[in-house]
Amino acid sequence: MSKRFDMGKMIAATGNEYVTAAGDPKGITDEYISTGSYALNALICGSIFGGIPNNKSVMFAGIESVGKSLFTGFICNSAMNMGYKAFYFETEGATDENTFKGFKKTKGVDYAILPIKTIDDLRLQAYQIIDMYKAYYNSLSAEEYLKRQKILMVVDSIGMLGSTANIKNLAKGEIKRDLTKQQALRELFRDITVDLNILKIPLIPVNHVYETIDPYGEKFKVSGGGGGRYGASSIITLSKTKVKDSTKKFQLGVIIKAKAPKSRFIQENKEVEVYLDFKKGLDPFYGLNKFLADETILAKTKNKEVSEYYLIYRGKNESGEYDTVKGNPFKDKQIRDEILPLIDEKVKEDFCFGSSGLGNEDDEDYLDDVEVETTEEVE
Repeated sequence: MSKRFDMGKMIAATGNEYVTAAGDPKGITDEYISTGSYALNALICGSIFGGIPNNKSVMFAGIESVGKSLFTGFICNSAMNMGYKAFYFETEGATDENTFKGFKKTKGVDYAILPIKTIDDLRLQAYQIIDMYKAYYNSLSAEEYLKRQKILMVVDSIGMLGSTANIKNLAKGEIKRDLTKQQALRELFRDITVDLNILKIPLIPVNHVYETIDPYGEKFKVSGGGGGRYGASSIITLSKTKVKDSTKKFQLGVIIKAKAPKSRFIQENKEVEVYLDFKKGLDPFYGLNKFLADETILAKTKNKEVSEYYLIYRGKNESGEYDTVKGNPFKDKQIRDEILPLIDEKVKEDFCFGSSGLGNEDDEDYLDDVEVETTEEVE
């Protein structure tokens, strides 16, 4: 038998403070924060029962007034209900105690609002919080880890952050184009991303988009250069459509289309729709009908109030035949509990990557010809 080496000793010799042992829960995603929408949860992590992973960065980007801060608020509320403390870095002068009033949480206990102007301010203050939390986190025993205090970070929004150089120019009465912002954003994500991952600190950066003139690519692109785009594990872009009553005079709410142009959890460019009713709030079940399997569940939308959409569910009765339940089956807990796991399996089938991730040279399907459509000529 050939000589063996000890991998454990080699790893120890590196002095890498971030390495975790096999099976250590500190080294994996072990919790998700719900967005309040099953469909949006699916788009973020590939499961309707998931949401924001507790060790990743998920960016929401879109035009003004599309719902970026709204979803961020829902997520903060879910997180605080799970025992998280929320650090809300605010750049737009739009967030205060009234923003969290409906959540019945206490400022300074459940959340903190930190107004900031520059990327350097964010970089320094975020790292100070992370560094202090690291000492606490690393002191936890295995038993204490399960009952630890958890924190969440939000930046709303990246697009409004300036640079220190720009502020200095203004102080001198000089107006110059800011050429340092993109580099500063890259440095920010470079400095904090690994620590956020290891310390189980989810980050939600909110960002703006700008319209492009590229006829073949995306109509809108995320602002701020590559720093935020590369640093985020997932990017969710949002657009919306107004929903009006039958008279077309009064707006009842909005249908928000969410798309994932970047994701480390699902196939890229998948989309879902979410419905926000101005009176009833976010509909947690809207958008699930696209995942319903025809053999077991049949989706049918009646053209009435959008928030009162109808589904027809076909479930087997005691005789093995299909019963038809008219109306919204999600209102019936027994039916809901049966449907949601089925939908989750369909989500995994439609959104997630194959179980192996690698092609098999003996697999006949893998050897099928692939037609590639391209808009560019290859010489």
